[in-house]
Amino acid sequence: SFNTAGFGDLIFTTVFGFEYDEGFRLTPPDENLDGLHDWHFTLFTSVSLPTAEDDVRDSNGNIDPTMSLGFGKPTITLGFLLQRC
Repeated sequence: SFNTAGFGDLIFTTVFGFEYDEGFRLTPPDENLDGLHDWHFTLFTSVSLPTAEDDVRDSNGNIDPTMSLGFGKPTITLGFLLQRC
């Protein structure tokens, strides 16, 4: 018997996209089908802040991490994506 209502950890994410077409440039917001043959790169990062409850306990006092709403510590994720259409 668990009560896991509430919000999870806060997560902040940043995404930076660019392409290579005779030089590197930011991906234009109005890209057409000609631009799909270029190399596309995406860099992203996210940081979570431990704002949610991370030690939800059952009626016996045991912690079940699968029922917790947060990780209990900051989490950093970095990523890179390369795509050629």
